[in-house]
Amino acid sequence: MSFSTAFASEATQYDEDRATLSNYQEVRTDHIDLDWSIDWKKQVIHGGAQLRMTATKDLKTVVLDSSHLDIQKVSVNDAEVKWSHGERIGAMGEGLTIELQDQIKSGQVRRVAYEWKNDQANHTGIHDQDLLFYH
Repeated sequence: MSFSTAFASEATQYDEDRATLSNYQEVRTDHIDLDWSIDWKKQVIHGGAQLRMTATKDLKTVVLDSSHLDIQKVSVNDAEVKWSHGERIGAMGEGLTIELQDQIKSGQVRRVAYEWKNDQANHTGIHDQDLLFYH
């Protein structure tokens, strides 16, 4: 898990997380609400996520980690916004860059939501529901 900048006044060189593409030093995720389901026959996972995020610096974009997700819609405070996927970097995936409607100041809170699906079961490891549950 990434070092939380919530406990440090200034980020240092030791706070860098090289296993993420996100801009976690500029925005803190305070809460995540996931809603997803699996279609076992089609081997498709779909759902959404809502994140309550607090800016730790002034910023115009939020970057989240993403891998093999077909993003359907992204919104900030219930208003649809522009977004893009970055270039894929091996196992790290691709960053999901979300453009905010306006620049937010350090300390301000936004609700970011996105809907997605993943129809590439080979990337999720979900092939058979019986493999996930003990009998």
